[in-house]
Amino acid sequence: MVSTPLHNSPHTMRCYGQINTGKWCQEMYETSTKDAGKRARQLCKAGYQVFSSALGSQVTSVGVVKMSMLTIRAGEHADTCGLPTEGWVHYRG
Repeated sequence: MVSTPLHNSPHTMRCYGQINTGKWCQEMYETSTKDAGKRARQLCKAGYQVFSSALGSQVTSVGVVKMSMLTIRAGEHADTCGLPTEGWVHYRG
């Protein structure tokens, strides 16, 4: 696994990929880091509706990694365009 200064922080959630249409959003996280759970709690507290699912092993720029996916719906918000980004980083390997 490649280490970055942001990833070493205990409060950083490292996202491997994001697709955001405005009506819904999907984000992928490495399962072993528990970042998906941290992100899900952050988004639920902010009023978004969040679903989690296992993707299994995926080939990434750092090798084969077991991944989890979050599906985010607007919930109390008009859309998913303004998702909170505090402690969140989009990892581009």
